Amino acid sequence: MELFYEIFALPHRAFKRIKENPNWTIPIVGVVLLMGLTVLLVVFFKMTVYEYSMMESLRMMAEKTGTTVDAVITELIGDQDISVLFTYTLSEFVPDMVSAFKNSLLGLLLQSLFLYFVLVRDPKLIAPSLSVVVWSKFPLIIGALLAIPGGALFRNPHFSFSVGAFLPMGSPLALGFGVVDAFSLWSLALLAMGFSELTGKRVLSWSIIFGLWFGWFLLLLLKGIIFGG
Repeated sequence: MELFYEIFALPHRAFKRIKENPNWTIPIVGVVLLMGLTVLLVVFFKMTVYEYSMMESLRMMAEKTGTTVDAVITELIGDQDISVLFTYTLSEFVPDMVSAFKNSLLGLLLQSLFLYFVLVRDPKLIAPSLSVVVWSKFPLIIGALLAIPGGALFRNPHFSFSVGAFLPMGSPLALGFGVVDAFSLWSLALLAMGFSELTGKRVLSWSIIFGLWFGWFLLLLLKGIIFGG
């Protein structure tokens, strides 16, 4: 847990500790903590915005069919109690968790391998490279957890702290600026700090990591402008 504290308060010390302990315990512990927070994220998100999302879906169905929400509900569930529509069941939870775990683990692995081969290429630093990637992701989870009460407050299940979320709905700039997020930038900064510590290549680490992010931002921005998001 000391490392968890240091990632947020003293990241340079945390990454120095990771480099000095090139074992697989640190990335494994990080993955376990990250997956645990992912479970909380999925559960809390569904508990807070699931009902609102369902009501929005029912309203949209009613608008498309030219009927009322009550008529749509009757067509969907018949004489059953309306609570069945707003219950987040185990059959829905399990696929959500499997999808979240699969995407998270695959993303961690691919990013670790890419940055290892681009910046590190030292067999002794394979585990530390994975550690840096894993531990740099915690701001993303924290940001997502903090967005949950925001989503409930603004009755928006897609609420986030990105610049794009505060642009007018339908803005062609929203897609690109959707990646301009304080927690995402925090995570990228930790990633750059970590690989700077591992390799000593500070300028190269920051340039590659933020250069790739900026390229992705420009690509999404152009896509939104040309195709309307």
